[in-house]
Amino acid sequence: MYLESRGRVHPLVMAPILVLTILLAPIGFLVFVAVRQSARERPRIDVGSRP
Repeated sequence: MYLESRGRVHPLVMAPILVLTILLAPIGFLVFVAVRQSARERPRIDVGSRP
């Protein structure tokens, strides 16, 4: 889950999700899937590029 979320989800958002997944596996996984889906729906913004 961590490797899949790199670059899409901020680490401060992923940390509690990972802890929740360790403690309550099914609920944490569902939260991860929801966050991953919302991250896919938003367009990625590349701050370092210039036209």
